[in-house]
Amino acid sequence: MEFVEVDVRNSELVDKIVKLEEETFGEAGGVDYWVIKALLRYGKVFALMDEGEAVCVIEYMQKFQEPEVFLYGISTKASYRRRGLAKELIRKSEAVLKSLDIKKIILTVDPENHIAIGLYEKEGYVITELQENEYGQGVHRYFMEKDLTIQA
Repeated sequence: MEFVEVDVRNSELVDKIVKLEEETFGEAGGVDYWVIKALLRYGKVFALMDEGEAVCVIEYMQKFQEPEVFLYGISTKASYRRRGLAKELIRKSEAVLKSLDIKKIILTVDPENHIAIGLYEKEGYVITELQENEYGQGVHRYFMEKDLTIQA
């Protein structure tokens, strides 16, 4: 697997990421062209590539005036799941973020997404809040965070 930081000028890879996001989250839930372009220009997007194919992608946006980022999303191609790729991508991207002097990563996750919550907890993220009705009535999210200054 090759770890890459995605460049906004690589339109072929951007197309692959949008397709992966749609495959993972459906048309209404994934990152589309409007969002990916903003994340690429004003945040960070990393991918694990297998023979030129984006198989696992993670997106971050930076919080103004703070040394922290919001983990916007992570997606893995269905045929590559359960291989530890998301864990690998989290660790490699966190190393880059640390080198940029980022101190904290925050995220939200569906309380019913036990697989994602388990992954995040194993990687040192802690649930700090339940955000009720965060994305509409009855659409709750856990708020999780990880302090990058603490050694694992």
